[in-house]
Amino acid sequence: MSLLAAAAGRAEHASWSSGAATFDFFSGRIKQAPRWIRDAGFERLYQLTKDFRRLWLRYIVYNAVFLVVFAVQTTGIWRVPAAD
Repeated sequence: MSLLAAAAGRAEHASWSSGAATFDFFSGRIKQAPRWIRDAGFERLYQLTKDFRRLWLRYIVYNAVFLVVFAVQTTGIWRVPAAD
């Protein structure tokens, strides 16, 4: 059972959307990684090697920015002010 299916019964007023390449997999536009790669947790790396031109900015640059901001906030160098 998927995470969305499991959580759908507990939410009264919610909108659910399955992300990533779900629709591309179902339509056949993108080939899904082999089972052993998915089980090992490297599907995104597999997709990056297959479609580097489209995904490099998202996976390499944006993830690096996230990790830097996360590290800076975790160490206490910079804190985001709490919303009122």
